[in-house]
Amino acid sequence: MPSWERRIGWYSFGTFTDRGPLCVTYHTWLLTPIGAKKCLVTFEEVATGRAARYARGAYPEIVHLSHHKGNLELHTNIQLLILLLHRFVGL
Repeated sequence: MPSWERRIGWYSFGTFTDRGPLCVTYHTWLLTPIGAKKCLVTFEEVATGRAARYARGAYPEIVHLSHHKGNLELHTNIQLLILLLHRFVGL
């Protein structure tokens, strides 16, 4: 059992209409240590609303495709941040 776990969570909203947002999404990342300088990141997401229901039926692969793209961008940004920290902070 890890000595600590941390959960980061946030909401995002789709386009707003007179009836409220078309989609409300809650994202979480659960960070669990697995070594001295490593952690396991578990992604969770729940989407509700008319746009989410429509997308699940019409484009079931859209979430996986958009998250794959987002994860690649996140990985690139993390690598850049690590390089900058090494250069300017000496980590």
